[in-house]
Parts: sequence; C-alpha cells; structure tokens
Amino acid sequence: MPSSAVAQCALFAQADAVERAVVVALEYPAKGFDTFIITSPDTIMTQPNAELVAKYFPGVPFKRELGPHESMLSSDKAKRVLGYKPTHSWRNEVIS
Repeated sequence: MPSSAVAQCALFAQADAVERAVVVALEYPAKGFDTFIITSPDTIMTQPNAELVAKYFPGVPFKRELGPHESMLSSDKAKRVLGYKPTHSWRNEVIS
C-alpha cells in the first residue's frame, strides 16, 4: 500500500489550527521535550473508518471505538495539555 493511502486515511489539519497549536506549544512552560499530534477531528475520506481499516489495514483491531469519520490519530494530549481546539471541519467548509 502506498504511504499516501495511509496519510489520506489518517488526517489533515487547518492551517490556522496548526498555527495556534505551535504558538501555544512554544509558550508551554515544561522543560525538556514533548510530542503532540495536531490534526482535525475528522478524516478527509468519504468512506467510513471501518471500510478503510478493512481495506488498508486488514486484521488490525481498533484500540477504541471511532466515529465513522473520526481521525484515526488522536489530538487528545494536545487538547488536554496545550488546550488545542480544532475549530473547523472540511465537511462544513466544502460546498457541494
């Protein structure tokens, strides 16, 4: 499977949300090194996650329940520690 398929299944992020996350991370008072995932709350795919996992990751179990289009990568740590709040979904921005 091409790596682009994995990327398409996984995530995207709005530029303004990433910008806010970077600013907050730079102001984060912790010492040392930490990592955060910054992503939109939903995938860019029109197919539901269950179909995508069955097709591209057969036999790999879900570690937790996901909504049909919920991002497969979690920004929960960034939300909890940095206060990251994604504000947009492309599903609300794209006009058919």
